[in-house]
Amino acid sequence: MTSKPATRLFYSLFFLAGLTPASVNAVDEESFLSGKIAEEVVAHAVDTANKLLPQGQLRDGSSPAPVTPAEERQGVIPREDARRIVNSAADTALTEHCELDWRNLSYRPLMRRERQRDIWSDRQLAFIGILHGYVQGAYRELLKTHQRCNNEHKQAIVEFFSRKR
Repeated sequence: MTSKPATRLFYSLFFLAGLTPASVNAVDEESFLSGKIAEEVVAHAVDTANKLLPQGQLRDGSSPAPVTPAEERQGVIPREDARRIVNSAADTALTEHCELDWRNLSYRPLMRRERQRDIWSDRQLAFIGILHGYVQGAYRELLKTHQRCNNEHKQAIVEFFSRKR
Protein backbone atom coordinates (compact mmCIF):
# COMPACT_ATOMS: atom_id res chain seq x y z
CA MET A 1 0.00 0.00 0.00
CA THR A 2 1.22 3.47 -0.79
CA SER A 3 2.37 5.44 2.23
CA LYS A 4 0.42 8.53 3.22
CA PRO A 5 3.14 11.08 2.31
CA ALA A 6 3.66 9.50 -1.12
CA THR A 7 -0.07 9.31 -1.73
CA ARG A 8 -0.57 12.94 -0.74
CA LEU A 9 2.21 14.00 -3.09
CA PHE A 10 0.74 11.95 -5.95
CA TYR A 11 -2.81 13.15 -5.62
CA SER A 12 -1.89 16.75 -5.00
CA LEU A 13 -0.14 16.73 -8.38
CA PHE A 14 -2.79 14.83 -10.29
CA PHE A 15 -5.67 16.80 -8.87
CA LEU A 16 -4.28 19.63 -11.01
CA ALA A 17 -4.51 17.37 -14.04
CA GLY A 18 -8.21 16.65 -13.68
CA LEU A 19 -8.11 13.85 -11.15
CA THR A 20 -10.19 13.51 -8.04
CA PRO A 21 -8.21 12.24 -5.06
CA ALA A 22 -8.97 8.73 -3.83
CA SER A 23 -9.02 7.83 -0.18
CA VAL A 24 -5.48 7.76 1.15
CA ASN A 25 -6.08 4.18 2.24
CA ALA A 26 -8.00 2.89 -0.80
CA VAL A 27 -6.18 1.93 -3.96
CA ASP A 28 -7.71 -0.71 -6.21
CA GLU A 29 -7.56 -1.77 -9.85
CA GLU A 30 -10.01 0.93 -10.89
CA SER A 31 -8.02 3.72 -9.24
CA PHE A 32 -5.14 5.65 -10.59
CA LEU A 33 -2.28 5.25 -8.16
CA SER A 34 -3.45 8.44 -6.46
CA GLY A 35 -7.11 8.88 -7.30
CA LYS A 36 -10.01 8.62 -9.68
CA ILE A 37 -9.72 10.28 -13.04
CA ALA A 38 -12.37 12.93 -13.70
CA GLU A 39 -15.00 12.17 -16.33
CA GLU A 40 -13.91 15.22 -18.35
CA VAL A 41 -10.42 13.76 -18.66
CA VAL A 42 -11.81 10.42 -19.85
CA ALA A 43 -14.11 12.15 -22.36
CA HIS A 44 -11.27 14.24 -23.78
CA ALA A 45 -9.01 11.19 -24.06
CA VAL A 46 -11.72 9.17 -25.83
CA ASP A 47 -12.41 12.05 -28.26
CA THR A 48 -8.72 12.28 -29.07
CA ALA A 49 -8.35 8.51 -29.48
CA ASN A 50 -11.36 8.57 -31.82
CA LYS A 51 -9.51 11.01 -34.05
CA LEU A 52 -6.26 9.03 -33.85
CA LEU A 53 -7.79 5.61 -34.58
CA PRO A 54 -6.98 5.65 -38.32
CA GLN A 55 -3.30 6.01 -37.36
CA GLY A 56 -3.44 2.69 -35.51
CA GLN A 57 -2.58 -0.71 -36.86
CA LEU A 58 -4.64 -3.86 -37.03
CA ARG A 59 -3.16 -7.35 -36.73
CA ASP A 60 -2.99 -7.70 -40.51
CA GLY A 61 -0.94 -4.49 -40.75
CA SER A 62 -3.74 -2.36 -42.17
CA SER A 63 -5.07 0.83 -40.61
CA PRO A 64 -8.48 0.99 -38.95
CA ALA A 65 -11.21 2.99 -40.66
CA PRO A 66 -12.19 6.31 -39.04
CA VAL A 67 -14.66 6.24 -36.18
CA THR A 68 -18.24 6.15 -37.42
CA PRO A 69 -20.96 8.52 -36.16
CA ALA A 70 -22.55 5.59 -34.28
CA GLU A 71 -19.21 4.81 -32.62
CA GLU A 72 -18.84 8.47 -31.64
CA ARG A 73 -22.24 8.34 -29.91
CA GLN A 74 -21.91 4.89 -28.32
CA GLY A 75 -18.15 4.59 -28.07
CA VAL A 76 -15.73 2.26 -29.81
CA ILE A 77 -15.57 0.55 -26.41
CA PRO A 78 -17.96 1.12 -23.49
CA ARG A 79 -17.23 4.19 -21.35
CA GLU A 80 -16.42 2.17 -18.23
CA ASP A 81 -13.83 0.19 -20.16
CA ALA A 82 -12.41 3.43 -21.57
CA ARG A 83 -12.17 4.79 -18.02
CA ARG A 84 -10.28 1.66 -16.95
CA ILE A 85 -7.85 2.04 -19.87
CA VAL A 86 -7.30 5.74 -19.06
CA ASN A 87 -6.58 4.83 -15.42
CA SER A 88 -4.11 2.20 -16.55
CA ALA A 89 -2.40 4.62 -18.93
CA ALA A 90 -1.95 7.17 -16.14
CA ASP A 91 -0.39 4.41 -14.04
CA THR A 92 1.88 3.53 -16.96
CA ALA A 93 2.97 7.15 -17.35
CA LEU A 94 3.94 7.37 -13.70
CA THR A 95 5.77 4.06 -13.96
CA GLU A 96 7.66 5.32 -17.00
CA HIS A 97 8.39 8.64 -15.31
CA CYS A 98 9.92 6.80 -12.36
CA GLU A 99 12.18 4.93 -14.79
CA LEU A 100 10.62 1.56 -14.03
CA ASP A 101 9.86 -1.12 -16.61
CA TRP A 102 6.50 0.33 -17.66
CA ARG A 103 6.08 -2.06 -20.58
CA ASN A 104 6.25 -5.18 -18.41
CA LEU A 105 4.73 -3.76 -15.22
CA SER A 106 1.74 -2.02 -16.80
CA TYR A 107 1.24 -1.93 -20.57
CA ARG A 108 1.84 -5.54 -21.62
CA PRO A 109 -0.19 -7.02 -18.74
CA LEU A 110 -3.05 -4.67 -19.62
CA MET A 111 -3.04 -5.67 -23.29
CA ARG A 112 -2.71 -9.35 -22.38
CA ARG A 113 -5.74 -9.07 -20.07
CA GLU A 114 -7.74 -7.27 -22.75
CA ARG A 115 -6.93 -9.91 -25.37
CA GLN A 116 -7.77 -12.71 -22.93
CA ARG A 117 -11.19 -11.21 -22.30
CA ASP A 118 -11.98 -12.37 -25.84
CA ILE A 119 -14.68 -9.74 -26.30
CA TRP A 120 -12.81 -7.14 -28.35
CA SER A 121 -12.51 -6.96 -32.10
CA ASP A 122 -9.14 -6.20 -33.66
CA ARG A 123 -10.39 -2.63 -34.22
CA GLN A 124 -11.33 -2.26 -30.55
CA LEU A 125 -7.93 -3.57 -29.44
CA ALA A 126 -6.29 -1.00 -31.72
CA PHE A 127 -8.46 1.69 -30.10
CA ILE A 128 -7.45 0.50 -26.63
CA GLY A 129 -3.78 0.74 -27.59
CA ILE A 130 -4.23 4.23 -29.02
CA LEU A 131 -6.23 5.45 -26.03
CA HIS A 132 -3.60 4.09 -23.68
CA GLY A 133 -0.73 5.60 -25.68
CA TYR A 134 -2.34 9.02 -25.91
CA VAL A 135 -3.03 9.23 -22.17
CA GLN A 136 0.38 7.84 -21.26
CA GLY A 137 2.05 10.50 -23.41
CA ALA A 138 -0.07 13.33 -22.03
CA TYR A 139 0.57 12.38 -18.40
CA ARG A 140 4.24 11.72 -19.08
CA GLU A 141 4.63 15.32 -20.20
CA LEU A 142 2.75 16.60 -17.16
CA LEU A 143 4.90 14.51 -14.85
CA LYS A 144 8.12 15.86 -16.36
CA THR A 145 7.08 19.33 -15.30
CA HIS A 146 5.49 18.67 -11.92
CA GLN A 147 6.63 15.40 -10.38
CA ARG A 148 9.85 14.02 -8.97
CA CYS A 149 10.19 10.34 -8.35
CA ASN A 150 12.13 8.93 -5.42
CA ASN A 151 12.71 5.42 -4.09
CA GLU A 152 9.55 5.59 -1.96
CA HIS A 153 7.48 6.35 -5.08
CA LYS A 154 9.15 3.52 -6.99
CA GLN A 155 8.47 1.06 -4.19
CA ALA A 156 4.81 2.12 -4.01
CA ILE A 157 4.43 1.64 -7.77
CA VAL A 158 6.02 -1.80 -7.74
CA GLU A 159 3.77 -2.82 -4.81
CA PHE A 160 0.71 -1.47 -6.63
CA PHE A 161 1.42 -3.58 -9.71
CA SER A 162 2.26 -6.68 -7.70
CA ARG A 163 -1.24 -6.50 -6.12
CA LYS A 164 -2.86 -5.94 -9.50
CA ARG A 165 -1.66 -9.21 -11.07
